[in-house]
Amino acid sequence: MVRGIKNRIVLILSFIVLLVSFLIHVLHRVFNIADLWDHHGAEQISLVTNIFLIVPVILFIMSLILYRMNREHPFLPLFNTLTITFSSVSMIAGGEGMVEYHFSIFMVVAIIGYYESIKLILIMTAIFAVQHLAGVFYISEYVFGTDSYPFSMVMIHALFLIGTSGAIIWQTANKRKLVADLDEKEKKQELLNGIIEKLSHTSEKLIDESGKLKHNYESNQVALKEIVSGIQEISAGAETQKNKTVQSSQAIQDIATGVQNIATTSTEASEVSLNTVQEANDGNDMIQKTVDQMNSINDKVSSSSDTIKLLNSRSREIGEIVELITDISSQTNLLALNAAIEAARAGEHGKGFAVVADEVRQLAEESANSANRITELVQSIQEDTTTSADSMNEAMTSVKDGLRIVQDTGEIFGKIHTSVEGVAEQIKQISSSAKDVSDVSEQSSATIQEMTAFAEEATDNAQNVASSSDEQLESTEFLSTLIATLNEISHELEELVSKTEELK
Repeated sequence: MVRGIKNRIVLILSFIVLLVSFLIHVLHRVFNIADLWDHHGAEQISLVTNIFLIVPVILFIMSLILYRMNREHPFLPLFNTLTITFSSVSMIAGGEGMVEYHFSIFMVVAIIGYYESIKLILIMTAIFAVQHLAGVFYISEYVFGTDSYPFSMVMIHALFLIGTSGAIIWQTANKRKLVADLDEKEKKQELLNGIIEKLSHTSEKLIDESGKLKHNYESNQVALKEIVSGIQEISAGAETQKNKTVQSSQAIQDIATGVQNIATTSTEASEVSLNTVQEANDGNDMIQKTVDQMNSINDKVSSSSDTIKLLNSRSREIGEIVELITDISSQTNLLALNAAIEAARAGEHGKGFAVVADEVRQLAEESANSANRITELVQSIQEDTTTSADSMNEAMTSVKDGLRIVQDTGEIFGKIHTSVEGVAEQIKQISSSAKDVSDVSEQSSATIQEMTAFAEEATDNAQNVASSSDEQLESTEFLSTLIATLNEISHELEELVSKTEELK
């Protein structure tokens, strides 16, 4: 875009210089304003002058064609330079070498300097140097307006020409250097702004993720406390169940004793049977209560199992968040390394930023180490929750088995109740019924003993789960400390970003 504008301006100026050259030719060749025309050798002079007149015209036409093809054509500056340079040569030749027209050389230097190209200035200077040397040895009339011209005067011309061109070249080179330095500073500033922006974004994201981690930790704390409370209730229920099964076992043994007494003392069968009916009713009520208690234990164990599964899921979420924090720490470390490299390139100007970049890198490493410690802790929590889940599953299985046994026992007590009522109504079959009841009583006693063993096992499992839950709760308290450390690091990183922005 800029090159095209420069080409257009210089093309217009070259056309104006070309018109001035034509005007000078007309004034000197038609109107003879200098009154210096020598008719001796006029044909030769006219031919050479026409050559000097036509050359810039041809060059201008070529420049115009290139401009129409492409306004930013790479050869267009060269042809514009040649057009203006040879137009000046044509002015001098058409003006019969008058010294006044030599000042057009400085006009050409000024126009070509607009391109800020050392190569073009050197080409222009070389053409004028060749012109003056040719004027000394071959075509003095067209360059200096006389048959001979002192070489010392030519050297003076050359000295001023070289001095002017050299000054333009020096100014152009110095300007290029200044522009390059400014561009380099702008690039470094843009890079610094990009790094600061990325650090700011990373800091905000780290703070946000730290807040989410803290929220998840608090939710897990509540869930763990509920689990511990539920397990303690399960343990107490299991202990109660064990006591009641012992009582049921004792009641069954009493029933068996009563049945044996009925078998040996038939005269007391009616009274004993009535007592047995009452005891059977009491036992049935007790069994029903046991069934209700077992159902309650089963519900609580199921709820505890769901809570442990939820804790396990939350632990995985914490693990995913920690992985995200690890990635953010890695990116922050990489950004800090890049910033340190850029600061090293900047030299003295980048020392302050290098210190900041090093602190950012150290904070990123501390964040990564904290994230690794959190990952290890989360893995430990997941292992503990898995163990707790397995224990809870075993407890649920034991509770279900105990519930089934109690239900079976309830059914047996129903049979006992029916049998005892039959004894009251059928005293004649007391011996046979007593034998049946004795057999059933023995079976019930064995069942109750098994149920007692299951109740003891359920109690032990519940206590183990409660102990594991307490340990897990203590582990999560350590996680709270790590979260606080991570949050503090995040705020320190944010402060560093703010200080870096102030350095801008």
